[in-house]
Amino acid sequence: MKNILPIAFSILIIFVSCSDNKLRINEQMETFSAFPHIDTLRFTPMEGEILDEPEEIMIHNDHLIINTLCRAKDKFLWIYSLKNESVINRLIDYGDGPNEMKACEMMLQDTTLCLYDRTKKKVWYLSANDCLDTTPSFIKKDLNVSYYDMELMDDSVVIGTNDMSSKFKLHFVNLKTGAIKNQGEYASFDKELPMSAMIDASSCYVDINPKTKDIVLSYRYTDVIEIYDANGTLKKALQGPDNYDVDFVINSNQTMGKTPQTRKAYVNSFATENYIYLLYSGCYRKDKNWSNGMRLFVFSWDGEPVREYVLEVPVYAFGIDEKQNKMYSFSLITENLIVTDLK
Repeated sequence: MKNILPIAFSILIIFVSCSDNKLRINEQMETFSAFPHIDTLRFTPMEGEILDEPEEIMIHNDHLIINTLCRAKDKFLWIYSLKNESVINRLIDYGDGPNEMKACEMMLQDTTLCLYDRTKKKVWYLSANDCLDTTPSFIKKDLNVSYYDMELMDDSVVIGTNDMSSKFKLHFVNLKTGAIKNQGEYASFDKELPMSAMIDASSCYVDINPKTKDIVLSYRYTDVIEIYDANGTLKKALQGPDNYDVDFVINSNQTMGKTPQTRKAYVNSFATENYIYLLYSGCYRKDKNWSNGMRLFVFSWDGEPVREYVLEVPVYAFGIDEKQNKMYSFSLITENLIVTDLK
């Protein structure tokens, strides 16, 4: 990724008051206050039943691959047939065993499906076509560290974010050799504050353009995105439309603590070769929908605001099918799969 970042884009600025801390991802970035187009999306319920809340939704051929929060502690993945309008397979048992996961994050690039267990520090991957099998065979790799978020660049390299012991934003991990290339150093930390709290306050999601391999980071506690090329050169940093910095305190265990003024920015993400789709909360810590989103922001890969969608219901997981011009999601009110046409 990055070899040398422009100083203006790499410095973390910390403002400390007597009660809480303010963190800006960088000092000099472009800002905006509104999207050029705003539309409302109204969803239609889908047939079929998902008995656990989805965390991620991917589209592969005429199937939805749904990764759930697995609160029932049974199986993580639900394979939903759009043709049959029903769940046709379930995969990945919850547990401590060698063929089980304790946590699951899902990535899909081309036809390769990759699963990441942050708790066990393991990566599994296979052809997405094999998800229809009842007992698919996975290639499994061990990691040395745990990352907040992860994305698949190709069948041998993943990118992790926010290693809590590292002053780098991004970590290129070669699954075949185990080699790690750290890029995007946080150029300046407040030495009076614990590094783990600073990194937690700077935590972000990572997504990759499936064609160009450009990289986007979308931050959890400030409405900032950063776009890098495949080699790690920063192309653009953008803040908006609400333009606020991270507000936090230090907990007694040296981790990030939320204040009444802490806001949740991006809560989930999805990227295609054409656009970046980011689900936005904007809520304060005590607000009901802190962890969910009712606004979907669309950006170009040049970092230009394209469109804001206002959602009629709060959602968390979503997937975009640009070929069919549809958005799939899960209603947190009626607890069923929902779909809408994108305008």
